[in-house]
Amino acid sequence: MKKRYKFLIIIVILIAIFLFVCRPRLSITELDGDIVFVSEPQKRHFQLHTYDIADNEVKSVDVSRLFFFPTVDLINNRFICLIQYGSTPGSYREYGSLVKAEHKMGKLKACGRYPESIQLDPRENNEDYVIITSFMDVEIFNMATCETVELLYSWRKGTELEEDKRYIDRVSMSRDGKYLYLGKIGNAFRPADSIVQLNLITRERVSLVDGSRPSISPDGNRLAFIDNDTLKILDIDTRAVIDFDKSNFLKQYHFSTVDWDESGSKLLVEMYYGNENERTYRIFILDVYSGNVTAISTPGMQASWIRK
Repeated sequence: MKKRYKFLIIIVILIAIFLFVCRPRLSITELDGDIVFVSEPQKRHFQLHTYDIADNEVKSVDVSRLFFFPTVDLINNRFICLIQYGSTPGSYREYGSLVKAEHKMGKLKACGRYPESIQLDPRENNEDYVIITSFMDVEIFNMATCETVELLYSWRKGTELEEDKRYIDRVSMSRDGKYLYLGKIGNAFRPADSIVQLNLITRERVSLVDGSRPSISPDGNRLAFIDNDTLKILDIDTRAVIDFDKSNFLKQYHFSTVDWDESGSKLLVEMYYGNENERTYRIFILDVYSGNVTAISTPGMQASWIRK
């Protein structure tokens, strides 16, 4: 009886070793394409996808956990994301443990932080830096040392008026590092969502427009955002606003996020359908000059442009 018990233990250990060795791995160099995104979780089956615009092709790989904000930087050979934690089966939330990888995604290193969002630092010569955001704070974080470099914004430590102490839904930094655009969620004092331009040098704040999910263009002249389920672009200098016709997208879906490409000619647009607990996501590419919209055939979410 004891021999059989030991034999079963050995079998279990061998199976565990086999599954560990054979688990899906992905070299960062295989993450070619223009866009990276994740699939919606389906019975604990998670996938990471890349999309090539020229070939109109999606490549997929199985991953062991649900990734949030997958960020690929081929220039500096790194992969950064948030990994799901603490959720119940069948549910997920947009926050997780901050992790990084070099060369192999199978070797993810945790940084001991749990932000709500993450994005690459757009400034030059800051290859180790990322911008992490919580509901109240925005920080520059060094992924090499896993340390905070600078606290860009915090209404907990600032001098915010009570009516302006509002949660942050998303931020976007200009390439020159001078301005930070904050999407602020409405509260009892100010019901409407609004976007604030923060001068990081003088600390001056300017309320630009009602809306949320800001994304500043590479040249710093145009701000894409969402307002009342409408995709809009604001000219920073003239304050003129352009609305994009939703009929070019899926009418029954709602706008979720927007993100400029490196050329400033395209927007990565994410949309959703359904309630907070059960949603379906789709990803589109909008040519801001022609108005043409391209739908990525594979449903997905948490999309971002690959830096290369």
